[in-house]
Amino acid sequence: MKFSSEEISQLLVVGIEDNDDLSHIEELQPGGVILFARNAGPRDEVLRLTRRIEALCDTPPIVCVDQEGGRVQRLQDGFTRIRPMRELAQSGARAVSIAAMSIAAELRAVGINCNLAPVCDVPVHPDDTVIGNRAFSSDAIEASLLAAEYIRAAQPTVMCVAKHFPGHGGVGIDSHQALPTYASTQEELESVHLTPFRAAIGAGVAGIMMGHIAVPDLDENGTPASLSQPI
Repeated sequence: MKFSSEEISQLLVVGIEDNDDLSHIEELQPGGVILFARNAGPRDEVLRLTRRIEALCDTPPIVCVDQEGGRVQRLQDGFTRIRPMRELAQSGARAVSIAAMSIAAELRAVGINCNLAPVCDVPVHPDDTVIGNRAFSSDAIEASLLAAEYIRAAQPTVMCVAKHFPGHGGVGIDSHQALPTYASTQEELESVHLTPFRAAIGAGVAGIMMGHIAVPDLDENGTPASLSQPI
């Protein structure tokens, strides 16, 4: 089966190095664009940027950002500072729901239609420094319930993407720096790490972000989940 360049472009999510130069957006016609802190500014500037992006694309793109709250909140100038999800979870499901709706409304108002959240990892590794309080809980059941609550609250306004499948909480290495290998058992995967993702799917989550994690129990070749056909 052959695919056209236009069809392939629709599978890409691209970043922007310089807000003043969007020539690659017009040329590639990507299916998605991701904004980072380098693209952030006051709300009116972010809105102008997303409007320019949309105007350059023949097909309206997915415009996404990591706006989790806590230490991963790309847009800050003029946006509500949200506490880490772990702290909100300690205040109960209602607090998580309100935060999800608030984040979604602010993103939609500036032309962003997809939030790369919630974090559905269950941090159980003693050396974990990557996930920590970004996750709702180190208890799989609680994390599952709150992930579903978050998605149901946010998705009437923006798409949500659950991450980092099949779970980054069982490793102690930062996958931005190296490839962690999660030497799990199938039982632990099923009872802990996959549980919140099942809940997210049950809540109708729009997408799932793959993690850069090798899980030999799911792919014996040790291929990172992000590139693994079995996973």
